[in-house]
Amino acid sequence: MTGMLRSLAPALVLLSLCALPAVAQPNIQIRAIYLDDNHESGPFNDPEVELFRAQAMYPITDFFRGREKASALFNGHLNLGYEYAYSAPDANNEGRWYFLPQPVSITANIGAGVLLIEDDNYAGHWIGSSAFTNGFACAPVADPALPAGLAWCRVPDFSGDDDEYRYMLVVTGSVAPTSQEITYDMGDWRVRFTVGYY
Repeated sequence: MTGMLRSLAPALVLLSLCALPAVAQPNIQIRAIYLDDNHESGPFNDPEVELFRAQAMYPITDFFRGREKASALFNGHLNLGYEYAYSAPDANNEGRWYFLPQPVSITANIGAGVLLIEDDNYAGHWIGSSAFTNGFACAPVADPALPAGLAWCRVPDFSGDDDEYRYMLVVTGSVAPTSQEITYDMGDWRVRFTVGYY
């Protein structure tokens, strides 16, 4: 009987490990964006701001692919033709916050990211582009101003024929929930977000 228990021990250990519940990851919720420079020449020109989810292409951790549909297009209404998740306020001016009526949320898994794009082909006119879905290089840069496990990067222009300003927040490690809202300045943009279980 003792010998049988010994032979079953590895299987019992494996069974107990498999039965352990998965550790839930917190969510990152993007709540607002702020334009320090909308790169537009006139007072009434829209900066054509879009916000996408992105994911690292494993095992290459500095090469990402954007999801096919935007989470939010900041133009004040829902464009069903492009299947945006929901309406976002019309972003026209520098020096003010644009709050999302429903935050854009990503699970804080390593390699997950939120990509902010300003497509500035023509002043005040949004140009849809899916080039980011083909993959893009982006080497995350750690910053003490960000919570541990988060980094940011400036994404190069995908198309090469226009002025597109793209920044991404990306998860590079374990991110701890926080009770406070975080504001992070990426130069042309600022982003306001929280980390928690929602």
